[in-house]
Amino acid sequence: MSNGVEHKEKLEQLAGVSRRSLHRVQRATRGQQHASHRRQCSVVAVYSQQRVPPSLSHQKTQGHYSGRDPAPTPPYGTFLQMKERRSTQPLVVRCKLVLVGEVQCGKTAMLQVLAKDCYPETYVPTVFENYTACLELEEQRVELSLWDTSGSPYYDNVRPLCYSDSDAVLLCFDISRPDTVDGSLKKWKNEILDFCPSTRILLIGCKTDLRTDVCTLMELSNQKQTPLTYEQGAAMAKQLGAEAYLECSAFTSEKSIHSVFRTAALACINKLQAVPKPSPTRRLSKRLLHLPSKSDLLSSTFKKEKTKSCSVM
Repeated sequence: MSNGVEHKEKLEQLAGVSRRSLHRVQRATRGQQHASHRRQCSVVAVYSQQRVPPSLSHQKTQGHYSGRDPAPTPPYGTFLQMKERRSTQPLVVRCKLVLVGEVQCGKTAMLQVLAKDCYPETYVPTVFENYTACLELEEQRVELSLWDTSGSPYYDNVRPLCYSDSDAVLLCFDISRPDTVDGSLKKWKNEILDFCPSTRILLIGCKTDLRTDVCTLMELSNQKQTPLTYEQGAAMAKQLGAEAYLECSAFTSEKSIHSVFRTAALACINKLQAVPKPSPTRRLSKRLLHLPSKSDLLSSTFKKEKTKSCSVM
């Protein structure tokens, strides 16, 4: 009998434990249901607070009503702001500049100072290199594609490929080598006229810091020569029919480098906007944007100081 009583008591204990566990599970389930219901109510409340356009709020629905509010309209001001943002962006003009000249005349140093903001300490012969630079001119963004060429005779058959679609050619020479200037300018002028006769030419005198370099002056004095002056360079640009004559020093004056490419960019913009392109016989009356005409500047060119670094022909 005692064993039967003990067995019955154990069964009652197990039944009580089962009932308590069942109650816990039921309470947890009801709590989860209440939490889920509260989340759904909050979502419905937030959705009901969204603004509906008046045109949609007063429309009469036909047929069975689904119980959903019409979707909110997109913010109309966003598109207007995007349109205004596009209209304020500057106009992008792309120009291609080709630099030519004798070996070691200073072409590559100019480009590296402009594009990389550093002066090359060691000389590395150039084959063909491309650089890019951007300028902001008169509410226009000018993207310059700069082509550095080799002046070596070994590349005479390859170099003309760079002239294609060029907007301006920068003909560079070293002012500390006056004995080589005349022959080289004739050579480059003939090559430019053969492969891109309608392209503007800008004559660039490089290495102006050597005008006051003691070693350079002593070396030239032994040959009874002196560095080319600004007036001589301007006269050569006139004979060449160049649009402008500019001087620079990549070693001592970064400002002069920027002035060279700024003037070249202005010349390219003027070419792209000009209709039609004037003939070579009328270049004396040509104007470079809003700068004075060539004839006016020529009359005052030789009255300027030698230290001036830019002149528009």
